[in-house]
Amino acid sequence: MRPGVPVKFSVIEQSKPRKHASVGRKFAGIHTGKALFHTAGIVQPGVAVRGNGFPVAYTFISSQPLALTTNNSGSSDAGTRVMAPNRFLYIICPLKYPRNRNQRMKYILGAYATAPMTETWQPEVQEKYLNGIKQLGNLRGLEHPFTGQLHAHDDDWFLGNIDPEWDFVFTGVPGVMGRLGKNAAFGIASDDEAGRAEGVEFYRQMHAAVLKLNMHLGRNGVEAVQLHTSPNRTAAQSSVVSLRHSLEEITSWDWSGANLVIEHCDAFVEGLKPEKGFLSVQEEIDCLLEMNQDREQKLGICINWGRSALETRSVEGPLEHLRLVREAGLLRGLMYSGISDVETPYGVWRDTHMPPAEVFKGGQFAEGSLLTREQLALTLEAADWQKLDYLGAKIGVRPTDLDAASRVAYNRDCLAALDLLTK
Repeated sequence: MRPGVPVKFSVIEQSKPRKHASVGRKFAGIHTGKALFHTAGIVQPGVAVRGNGFPVAYTFISSQPLALTTNNSGSSDAGTRVMAPNRFLYIICPLKYPRNRNQRMKYILGAYATAPMTETWQPEVQEKYLNGIKQLGNLRGLEHPFTGQLHAHDDDWFLGNIDPEWDFVFTGVPGVMGRLGKNAAFGIASDDEAGRAEGVEFYRQMHAAVLKLNMHLGRNGVEAVQLHTSPNRTAAQSSVVSLRHSLEEITSWDWSGANLVIEHCDAFVEGLKPEKGFLSVQEEIDCLLEMNQDREQKLGICINWGRSALETRSVEGPLEHLRLVREAGLLRGLMYSGISDVETPYGVWRDTHMPPAEVFKGGQFAEGSLLTREQLALTLEAADWQKLDYLGAKIGVRPTDLDAASRVAYNRDCLAALDLLTK
């Protein structure tokens, strides 16, 4: 918002909370499908919150008049309102961009997979890298790794260094894999009741982190939450029945507008050694189709190119998975990680998030990657990419001692490759 531009909003005061407002929470949000965003909350004495990314502060002090003002030198259609204690304040603002994401398709980046690797937590090193990521003009936001709390090392550092305009897609893969290393029966699809309960509790912790991030952003900045159908079937039993049981509980929580999406990982295939060994894509489809029959907010599936290629040991695998999921009406996201079938620094058929093969001259790419320009184009078409909720990439880099600028360059060129193919 430019200084001097009026902020137009409506204020509604009620004695009862609206649907989706969470009693006791200072700030919550829903989006209606229209070009409006509703924020709601019990406004406590002395508390200021931001409305939908606009720099507008709404402050209520005791039962004195409520002043609505911008927090820069701009003006607002400010008003005063005397509010009785325990009343609910609703501020309705227009979105500053269309809610239809197809009109502004930018990319979700799993930047954590390319972050500098250090033996100990070094915030100054990570800050330098993240500042470089912020310069990517076609970036919509981050795929954010969850391990048990909002940030693996320092929540306050994370909140202070992200771009407040970014959207976020949470992924639990790092936390899931860490817990599987301690308990092979861990996961929301586990037939072991203790392991399944532990999996549900993991996502309860993620739920709290989502709310914390949204609170900080002053809006519903978490676009999606990616769930994973562990455990690994080579070590523990799992089933659609157990997955459904877990999802019934997880979907009962208020996720503040975030869509719940299963990220399909390589499934157990007889005769092959899996990296994840989770449920098959058909099992995930069957479970979600059944659950979506009586749900207003539909569950969906995200396909990761490299993980589908790993499962099938073929570049045809991602195309087949995209076809199955799209025909079921469940495709929500597509993330690109590469993989190789020959010896490279990234390994042979390993889930190491290899960058694409060369898409244009002079770029930072990876020789031997099966994720070629042709495969990018084929899968974008198969996904009908303009209808996706989110599109992006998650890559790793080799060697592991690359400097921050080189790590940013790999991400820059990967997203530039997508730009070339989505014009």
